[in-house]
Amino acid sequence: MKRRIFYSIFIIACFSAFCTALLISLILYNQNLEQVKNSLAVETQMIADAYQQSGSDYLVALNDLPQRVTLVGQDGQVLWDNQANPTHMANHNDRQEILTARENGFGESVRYSSTLLNKTIYYAIALDDGSVIRVSTTFHSGLRLLLHIIPYLLVIYLLITLLAALIAKRQTLKILRTINDLDLDQPLAADSYPELAPMLSRLHKQKQQINQQIADLSQQKEEFMALSTNMREGLILLNQKAEIVSINESAMHICQTTLHESKGQSIYRFCRDLAMQKTIESLLNNQEIETIYPLRGKTYQILATPICNDRRQCIGGLLLFIDISEKMANEQMRREFSANVSHELKTPLTIISGYAEIMANGLAKVEDHQQFATKIYNEAHRLLQLIEDIIQLSSLDEAGENQDMPKEPIDIVAIAKEESARLQPLAAEKEILIQENFADSPIYIYGNRQILQEMFYNLIENAIKYNHIHGHVRIGIVAHPDEILFSVADDGIGIAPEEQERVFERFYRVDKSRSVQYGGTGLGLSIVKHGAVYHQAKVMLHSQLQQGTVVTIAFPPLQPSC
Repeated sequence: MKRRIFYSIFIIACFSAFCTALLISLILYNQNLEQVKNSLAVETQMIADAYQQSGSDYLVALNDLPQRVTLVGQDGQVLWDNQANPTHMANHNDRQEILTARENGFGESVRYSSTLLNKTIYYAIALDDGSVIRVSTTFHSGLRLLLHIIPYLLVIYLLITLLAALIAKRQTLKILRTINDLDLDQPLAADSYPELAPMLSRLHKQKQQINQQIADLSQQKEEFMALSTNMREGLILLNQKAEIVSINESAMHICQTTLHESKGQSIYRFCRDLAMQKTIESLLNNQEIETIYPLRGKTYQILATPICNDRRQCIGGLLLFIDISEKMANEQMRREFSANVSHELKTPLTIISGYAEIMANGLAKVEDHQQFATKIYNEAHRLLQLIEDIIQLSSLDEAGENQDMPKEPIDIVAIAKEESARLQPLAAEKEILIQENFADSPIYIYGNRQILQEMFYNLIENAIKYNHIHGHVRIGIVAHPDEILFSVADDGIGIAPEEQERVFERFYRVDKSRSVQYGGTGLGLSIVKHGAVYHQAKVMLHSQLQQGTVVTIAFPPLQPSC
């Protein structure tokens, strides 16, 4: 701005100075020209009068005169000239000033020399004898006069330049001070020039629009960050070069990276699998992809969606990682469960059908009928127990998903005593001693009585079934401020370390021969696990082969509001 103001002031000042100099030169030229003409006319008249009185002797005195004096005869021949040889001069009757003088008594003319850049002024007076006295003088032209004043103009231009610089600086600072001191938050409150009012009004409107846009963008960013941060799914935003633009916490955990390491880096740095790279290439080629991708022991469903501009050109892509490991495991478990249920149901039904067929065909002896009937009864009882366990497990699955089974404050000490008493005959049959290690005072948790009874019963029953003769089963309940611990310990056969993670699976048996012997269904610990999930409890197992097993359930304590 300072340079523009300087140039504007400088050009205007220089143009004004030039026009002024030109005008002054023209005025001075015209004034001088008139003065020279008048002086020349007076001087010519004086010379003519003196010549007519004194004759040729007077002309000798004019040799040193700076003006040129010429005497022209009646025939046009030059009779005398104070600055040139008359014999070498042409006839002058064709000269304008001579012709005019012969007609009017006096005459004048001006002739311009483009070589010398000057004018010659001629003034002639006709004499009584028919001759003509002519006096001429040289007068500089306006252009030459202008050339003479150029040095002065240069000095003036230099002064104008300095003055323009000072004025430009001062005006610029004065103008910019108003702009620099402007409060952009409140532009209309500024004390400024009226000419700046439209600009300030526009700034105010733009400020409001920008503030609104920033507020909208901030809100959208906060909503997006809140959504992406709390998502269990991994979310990665890519640009057209497959570089990571945005990544949430879940995706960083999946790719085992941090925000600092991943932002702006290529996605291929973290996904080196060939199938994944083909998925990303297809995504950036404007193709929507849905695929299953195993990664670090988990299975992910990947939804790849391209991001396009208004011209339908792909400018990036969105990768969504959905962890379906549990879903796949559940589907696998359901398939295994269906196969196991079919197998478990088929075995007792086959036995019942076989014994019944033998008896119906009369192939069994009369004395064997009781034995066959007992077998049929035992297998039917086992079948009913299996069905009841399956129904109970299905109920727990539905309760875990819907949380619609009733809960209330339950005294688990009372339930433990009840289930211990129910299983006392089975323990006495195997000569196993049940030891109860809990106080008589009630300890309450918030839960479902029926589910808790099934859980405690299965744990105590397993401790008796898989124990040695003359073994011990210890039932304990300990109340802590942050948890309630229910434990069942035995000194039986124990569980191998490689099998401890699988004992809570459905139909999994550590000792299949004992399970068949005691009528186990393989669903007891699975019911315990699902019941613990329903009560927000945690199941812990500690076991060593031939030294016994301890199963502990940590229940959350009863809250005061309950």
